[in-house]
Amino acid sequence: MARTIVTAVMCVIMLLVVDINAQENWPQWRGPEQNGVSKTTNVPETWSASENIIWKAPMPSWSGGTPIIWGNQIFVTSPAKADGEEVEAFEEETKKRQEERQRRNPNRRRRRGVAHHPGGLTLLLISISKKNGSVLWQRELDEGNKIWRKHNNTSPSPVTDGKHVWVVTGNGTVTAFDLNGKKIWQRNLQDDYGAFGMNWGYASSPLYYEGKLILQVLHGQKTDDPSYVVAFDALTGMRNGGRNDPLMPWPSHRMLTLLRLCSDTTAKHRLLFLAEIM
Repeated sequence: MARTIVTAVMCVIMLLVVDINAQENWPQWRGPEQNGVSKTTNVPETWSASENIIWKAPMPSWSGGTPIIWGNQIFVTSPAKADGEEVEAFEEETKKRQEERQRRNPNRRRRRGVAHHPGGLTLLLISISKKNGSVLWQRELDEGNKIWRKHNNTSPSPVTDGKHVWVVTGNGTVTAFDLNGKKIWQRNLQDDYGAFGMNWGYASSPLYYEGKLILQVLHGQKTDDPSYVVAFDALTGMRNGGRNDPLMPWPSHRMLTLLRLCSDTTAKHRLLFLAEIM
């Protein structure tokens, strides 16, 4: 259990070892330019349990989502805290299954370690003070958590425009809040467009651009449905000027190629144009 808490805590700390008064915002996964590069200078190059650490804040559980920053607020996703006995039982059962598979097939490559418990069933968005690590507010997003080999249902990272914050869960629940934690709208991609059906879960982070929230609708290997890029009005959650008409299919391999190129300015505008007209 301690191991999973450390994973979640360090995810926050590594963003806070720079100058606490630095004004650069980090509004989305991979930063303001979507390239993983920060313009902040004179940052530390080494860390330890105490060196160059400003504060630490324990999270309820662990998450693969990237914390984002706007002003004094850090937004991070996390499952609720899991029951300790439930975690121990899960890890013990997982260890037994791994040993049984190894016994049946000794030449099979052994996985490292024991799979993590996914955390509690309730999925959360937490706003944390950049100044001192205190929790400003916490909101429930969804119910239902699962381990997907190396991640859980809080892997998608939030995105903000400085006035609102949007987040999607691995179950496809999309929620918009203002920066004070007031819920603006919520909808579910699987309810709207069908089951994801992916082997290793949904972990795609939303994009925000000029008033639109852009997401992937991925139907995966276990369904025959096509995948899509969909753009919602970020303030209302509606599509196409208020209409919720069916999506046009967009082949998943072409969509993923465009998304991989989205850090390039021209490719990003191509992607957004395609999402807008669908």
